Formats: sequence, structure tokens, C-alpha cells
Amino acid sequence: MRSIASSPARPLAEPPPTVTRGVKPWLGLVALALSCSPWPAWGQVTPLDRLGVEQERLRKLIEGKPKAYEDRFIESAVADSPANPTAEAPGVPPDGQRSTMIEARTNLGQSRDEPVALRSAQELGIRLLHRRETLNHGEWIMEADWRQRQGDADTVVGNTPSFGTPRGQRLTLRNLGLPLTEQWFADSVAGDFTAEITDALARSSRASLGGSVVRGIGARLYTPGVDIRLGQGRLGGLSGGPFPGFEPDGDARLAWVGASYRFNPRVFAGFQLMDFHRSGSPNDPSGAAFESTYDRTRSLALAIGHGQEPAANGEHRVRLVAIHSNARNLSRGGHSAWGWFLEGALRHGGLRHEAGLYSAQPSLWFGDRALSADNRGVFWRVDGRSGAVNWGLGADYELTNPDGAPGRPSGRRIGLSSHANWRIDRRTSLGFSFGSQSNRPRASGDSEPSSQGLRNAHANLWLQADRPQWGRSRFGLILQRNQALVANAPAATGEEIQWEHDWVTGRFETLRPEFTTVLGWARDRSSGDTQTYPTAGVSFRAWLDADWSVQGQMRLSSRSGNLSTSRGLSGSVSTERRLSPTLRGGATVQLNQARVSANPAGGVDPLPVRSDDRSALIWLRWEQAQGAPFGPIGVRNPGYSGSGDIDGVVFFDHNRDGDRQIGEAGVAGVEVILDKRYRTTTDRDGRFAFPLVTTGPHQLTLTLETVPLPWGSPPNPMTAATVPLRGSAAVRIPVVRLNE
Repeated sequence: MRSIASSPARPLAEPPPTVTRGVKPWLGLVALALSCSPWPAWGQVTPLDRLGVEQERLRKLIEGKPKAYEDRFIESAVADSPANPTAEAPGVPPDGQRSTMIEARTNLGQSRDEPVALRSAQELGIRLLHRRETLNHGEWIMEADWRQRQGDADTVVGNTPSFGTPRGQRLTLRNLGLPLTEQWFADSVAGDFTAEITDALARSSRASLGGSVVRGIGARLYTPGVDIRLGQGRLGGLSGGPFPGFEPDGDARLAWVGASYRFNPRVFAGFQLMDFHRSGSPNDPSGAAFESTYDRTRSLALAIGHGQEPAANGEHRVRLVAIHSNARNLSRGGHSAWGWFLEGALRHGGLRHEAGLYSAQPSLWFGDRALSADNRGVFWRVDGRSGAVNWGLGADYELTNPDGAPGRPSGRRIGLSSHANWRIDRRTSLGFSFGSQSNRPRASGDSEPSSQGLRNAHANLWLQADRPQWGRSRFGLILQRNQALVANAPAATGEEIQWEHDWVTGRFETLRPEFTTVLGWARDRSSGDTQTYPTAGVSFRAWLDADWSVQGQMRLSSRSGNLSTSRGLSGSVSTERRLSPTLRGGATVQLNQARVSANPAGGVDPLPVRSDDRSALIWLRWEQAQGAPFGPIGVRNPGYSGSGDIDGVVFFDHNRDGDRQIGEAGVAGVEVILDKRYRTTTDRDGRFAFPLVTTGPHQLTLTLETVPLPWGSPPNPMTAATVPLRGSAAVRIPVVRLNE
């Protein structure tokens, strides 16, 4: 509803300009009410008509409640005071907050994959982001990207690999929070976006149903108890950089409709239909998300559940999801498959238990995505806190090709995991994490293992001490046994001792510097021959002044070693400076960073790929906001004014300690949501940013459908951030293995 705050204050003793001599007094009161009060906003519907509403307001005025006038007078004075930086000049009606951002980036890169010769490429990209709030029609968001590339087509430069197209565009128009009635709201989108899943089918520990990129239209209709989603579009992917453009997947198309209904605060149900069809061959040479051998698949998912995420003792949550797909190929006929996933969580006696059963027939699809199928399994996990000890245990068991049908791989997998963190005192803690898997293949049709199989394990033990005069120190031991760290190198076997130290001490409310070093010694037995070598790393963030920051993370290890995801000197260094109140610039240099590319539908661990890449990025951003906000980006907190930024990273938390160590890679392509409304996506290194965010506390969450399985959020999925005035809040969001 439009605020009265922007109207100039009028003394109470002064008659309103609409009251003249000879006019009955009650007409004057009506005119006064009309001049001081706006019409009801669309979406704020009441059982009375407009005349009835005005008569009711007039009745309240006649009953002698002058306080309403006083409140309006005070609100107007406060809103127009200089202390409120978002108020407009007196006499100017509020028009909602408008913000615009234009950013230009250029990438220069070289890459070398032995024995291929050195390759190079250059990229240029421009992004336009505009937000506009309206009083009665929700918020409008337009995002437009354009990119151009020159040089070798297979050179990896920037955030995402290129599929070979030298140019690309992306255009998305969203409308959020459009009020339809008192209870119903609508979100709509047109352009290039990610297909969404209805709430009742949100991702489970073993099935991820969303994440496909389309060019089309979509909508969401919702109330507190109903969620309806529908849309259709041309299937594709995001390719190239520095701002990825949409690349269509031939003539493949995807359509969906889904709904969730909450019968009461605890019981809910939902369904979603997906229709995927293709004519011709996919354009994506990587085949990551478009390797379907079928011309058409029709899928149906059903869900029924009880309860919510257990937050207090005695609360529980249980959900059953059933999926059916019918895949058809014009030359080879069709194939039908079923899958079901039962999972639940319970908090009892201070412990949080999570367990599940699942079974999926071969070639189970949902839309255009092949799910992890031809398996049957069970998993269980418990997390608890006892005094100063925070701990967890987990186990899972899975059979591949459980019926032993000939012609398909058969196997058995057993996984065990545990972690604990003991806070000895206020400044000292001891912790460990452990995970092990045993994969035993079986010959098709046989019940006995055909070989010894593969076993792998990893363990991390650390002792951390924080002393005001010395800073924080962390002593760690890392063990690897036949552990697949990267996809293009042998499995890692060996040990590494590390000393990590944070050299910055003292209290900093804003602009907190960081300087952390890591020194280690490794014994590597990955290739059968034992070799020892030193390792080192550094992570830093410094503020040269209030408007200029430098940050980076580097690691140095033996070029022939296999105990980390990178070899040699790898990492990145970046700088950012505010050139004027509306203009910023920055640059980044990257060396030999491992690339992570995974299908969110999962099924196997997303493995990084070692690279020999070098790239430089230069960017310039102009941003401006104006207008009186009805609901500015980020929820406005009472007592706070002005704005700042959020600068964060989403990373693979291998040891489940919640902190990012040097060597823990970022997660690319994850959607981050600010205050349950505003969205952005992480880049190749897992980094994201929200410019022009209101000061004060905020909440950040992840869209789990964009996180590759078997990774997901820890038990507490919310991350808090406090934005300082004209400053930047640094946020680190971990994702953990769900089966550990």
C-alpha cells in the first residue's frame, strides 16, 4: 500500500483544501479522509466495496480518534527527515525503489593439456540488471547478458566452458510478488531460466528432480498452503563467459506442471508432470545434461508427507516420493520405469536422526534428466550435541542391479562416516572426520563377488587453538586411501601434516583483514612409489583503504603429487576498488585451478579436473539506486539505514567443520537466495555477490536442486550475514556429503 510518508505534513488546525464554505461538515470529513488516506491497493481486498471502506473509515474518525492524524503527521516527518536516505523530496509521491547495474568484463586466458599445444582465447561480456518496485504489481527484474569470444574454441577461460559458439545472449524478465487476492500471489518469468520443482518434491538425499535450463515462460501461484508451478520452453544450457549465454539443445523442449497442497500445518501432498521431447541431436558436446538416448520421456512424480524439518525435541518429518517415467525412442521402442524414495527425520533425546529407503528401476528419468537408478539401498544418519561435543555418525548400503540381470553392471556399496568436534574450552577445540566406502562388483547374475573390489577412505584430524596475542592455530593430519580426488589423475593414497595459522588478531566490526598461512609435509604413495615433498598455502584479504580491497588464495605443492586437487602453484588473486559512489572496478588473476563440472542430478561424486590454465579478468561495474523503497532488496531492518554488499563463496566442506580450508574447492552454478527472495548464481570458483543490499542482518539459503548430489546443505541450512554501512559482508556457505 502506498505510504503517506512522502506527502508533506499538514498542520492539524488547517482545514483541508477540499473543505469550502457552504459544504456540509460531514462532506469535509470525507474529503479529509480521502486526502490523508490512499485507496486500498489491489490485492488488499476486503468484503466491503470501496464506498463501504470509506464509510467505515469515516465512522472511525467521527468516533473521535484524532491519534490517527497524529500518527500520520509523525510518520511523515520521520520519513522525510534527512536521517532516512531513501526518502524522496516532500511533495513527490513514492514510486518504489529502482536500481540499475551495468557491468562489463573481459577475460584473457591460456590453457594447456598435455600433449596438446598451448591454446588461448579472449572473452568480452556485458550484463544489465534492473529492478523496479511497483505498488500494486509486485517487483520487476530484468537481466540481460551478452558475450563474445575469440581464439581457440576449446580453451577454458572464465566461469564456464564454451560449447564452441563464438557469441551468446541471455535475457530474463521476472515479476515477483504480484498480489492477486488477499491470499494469492504470483511469480512469473520469461526468457532463460531454470525449471522449478513444486515444494512437496524438493530434493531428497537420493533424488534431485530439477535444474534444467530452458528458454520459455514459467509461473508460480502460491498461498500459505498451496504452491502451483507450470511452464514450458526450449531446452538448453549456459555456455561461455564471462557471462554465460543460452545455447539451445537442438529442438529439445520441456514442459511441466506441478502443485503442492498442505492439508493442515503438518500434512502435505504434491505432484509434478514433466514432458520432454527432442528431434535431432543434442548440441552439447560435453553431454553432461543432454545425453538422452530417447526422443521423448513423460514423467510423473507424486509425494505425500507429514511434519516439517524437526527443530525441537519430539518433532519429526517423513515423506514418500514415487516417480514413474515412460521413455520412448522411435527406432528402439519404449521403456517404463518406477522409483520410490522414503525418507524421514526425527529429533528425540537431543539427537537428530535421518534415515531412508529407496529403489529405482533401470533407465528412470524425470524430464530430460536420467536419475541415479538400477539400484536399491538404505541409509541412516544421526547428529547430536552433548555439552561441548558436536558429533555425527552415518551409514549407507546400496545394491546396483539388485536383480542380477545379465548385461548390466552389478555391485554392492557400503559406506561409513563419522565426525566430531569437541570444544575443550572457549579457545580450544579438537575434531575429526572420517569416511569410507567399499565397492564390490559382482558378475551379472551371480550372488557372490567376482573380485575383491575397491575400497577407499579419508580421515582428517585437527586441533585448533585461538590465543588473543598469537591468533588462531590449527594442526591437522590428513589421510587418504585410494581416494578419487580428481577425474584425470590416479587415486590419492598418502598422508599430509599441516599447520594452519590465522595471523590477524583483534576485533573488527567492518573491513576485517585476513591473513592465513598453511605449511605442510606430504608422503605420497599414489603411484606405488613413495615420495615426500613440502606443501604451502596462503589465504588473505586486506583493505588498502575503505574503498579498496585485495584478496586471494594460493596453494603450492609438488607437480607430481596427487594428494590435492591441484598441482604446482594454483589459486587466484583479485582486487576491487570503488572509483566513485556509483562506479567500481576490479581484476582477477587465476592459475591452474581445478575445474568442477557436475550434473546436479548426481549419482556419483562431482570430481574436479586438474588443469594447466591461466586467465586474467578485468571488470567495471556501474550501479545506482533511487526512489522510496516499498521493500528494498533484502528485508529492511528497523534502526538500520543505507546499504552495503554481500560477497560470498559456496564450497565443498570435506571435513564438515564449517570453515573453508585452502584446497576446498568452490561449487559452480549454485543458486543462492537472499532473504527467501533475491537470487544469484555462483561462478566457476563458487563465488557470488549481492550488490546494493540494505544494512543489517540477512539470511542466505541455497536452491538444493542446483547443488550436485551427493552434496547438500548441513543440518542448519540457513547462513546469517550482517551487512555494514558502505561495506562488504564476507560469507562462506558450506555444502557437505549427504551420506557422511
